[in-house]
Amino acid sequence: MWQGWIALIDGMWLTLCSFMWQAQTNLNLLISGFILIIFGFWSSKSLAGIIIGFLGIWLAAAGCTNYLNLSVNYLLTGLTLIPIAMFCATFNLRAKLFSKMQ
Repeated sequence: MWQGWIALIDGMWLTLCSFMWQAQTNLNLLISGFILIIFGFWSSKSLAGIIIGFLGIWLAAAGCTNYLNLSVNYLLTGLTLIPIAMFCATFNLRAKLFSKMQ
């Protein structure tokens, strides 16, 4: 689903931001968090979408505090988000492949 592709791009952005201290702002966490909340729960046909939504809640909460704006938070959240978003993004493709096999 296309919502998973947006979450994948957001995960790559968070991973990239973990290496750029200029991009590590609370506003960046809030925007990324709200994007993940919207598109994660919108694509909640699978468990992956729900996990993406909860990662968005984590990022939005981290954006509201000053002590969670750390490089390791960006890196771990981004690296966790990338495989889950890939799984969510390829949901329709996997469904088509399995339906042809049966």
